[in-house]
Amino acid sequence: MSAQPYDIAWCPGCGNFGIRIALEEALHELAIPAQQIVLTSGIGQGAKMPQYLETNYFNGIHGRSVPLAVGIKLARADLTVIAVCGDGCI
Repeated sequence: MSAQPYDIAWCPGCGNFGIRIALEEALHELAIPAQQIVLTSGIGQGAKMPQYLETNYFNGIHGRSVPLAVGIKLARADLTVIAVCGDGCI
């Protein structure tokens, strides 16, 4: 499920490392095909999360990851949609 062939560009000690690992493990355990998953994100450090996982993703503008996720889920109820929110996104 991990997509990065390169180093992750978060600061050492960033909490996003643990979040990414937990999300990756959960998706692996659920055995959802990567093409059936969409992650949405806004800007900032949280926006990098989808780029480090092998899924479909949409990076929007600040504070829009939840509305994007809702819209995608309404349009494609068959997909697993996850909104990634960083500081200030909610």
